[in-house]
Amino acid sequence: MAKLIQDNNGNWEIIVAWGEEDIIQQAEDDGVTLTPAQVHRVMMVIVRSHDACIGINWDVISSAIDYVLGE
Repeated sequence: MAKLIQDNNGNWEIIVAWGEEDIIQQAEDDGVTLTPAQVHRVMMVIVRSHDACIGINWDVISSAIDYVLGE
């Protein structure tokens, strides 16, 4: 989900949010069921390895799921 918001100083910001439901759905699309702990771990992997040139997309999420399942 993406939102355009204005902060208290009048500056515009684009906020992009990915939720647990996005991770769960992508895992299911990949044929995998994740535990709540694995969903959280996938999100932590994405945050820690975030590359602003690539961003967060379905491929990044799938790669993080694969990484967590391979741990």
